[in-house]
Amino acid sequence: MVNAIAIILAAGESSRMGQPKWRLPFNARHCFLEALISVYLKAGISRIVVVMNPGHLDEFAFHAAAGECVLIGNNNPGAGRIRSVELGISAMDDGTHAFLQNVDNPFTTADLIDQMWHLRDTADYVVPVFQKKRGHPLLLGPAVLNMLRTGHADCDFKELLHGFPSAELHCSDRHILVNINTPETYNSFFPLALK
Repeated sequence: MVNAIAIILAAGESSRMGQPKWRLPFNARHCFLEALISVYLKAGISRIVVVMNPGHLDEFAFHAAAGECVLIGNNNPGAGRIRSVELGISAMDDGTHAFLQNVDNPFTTADLIDQMWHLRDTADYVVPVFQKKRGHPLLLGPAVLNMLRTGHADCDFKELLHGFPSAELHCSDRHILVNINTPETYNSFFPLALK
């Protein structure tokens, strides 16, 4: 078992998609959020925190009841991603590592998680890279987490990370860069999902 927590950010409004992105079909059996939870469990991470819009908590509550994750409502998703990050971190113990996963980056694999985990002691955070472009998820170390615990809701998350040394995991899979933000992008990667 990996001594880390996974924080899945799923509180966004998803106005361009017409529905919450976490609910988008990933395959015939799972939505994006279910698929990501499954991947993290497969990778040996049993502590999974999902930060979502409070209006959707009841819809996903059976997963929390089954012990698959802890659900936290973000009452102010318009405050930016850093607010959801802080809420997720508030549910974890001091000093551990955290994988930070956006629900609209659905192609994370257990192998990628494992490779990132092996770099955890080489820098304050680990980021996968494809052809010099940084992707997702991120693995945040104790120094980053401790700074986030002090409250930075008015900061840009990327700017905050610039103050920390990072380790880059060079990947051959371009899917680490994929962000599903529009119906067109979704349909290009999942052409049969809604047929």
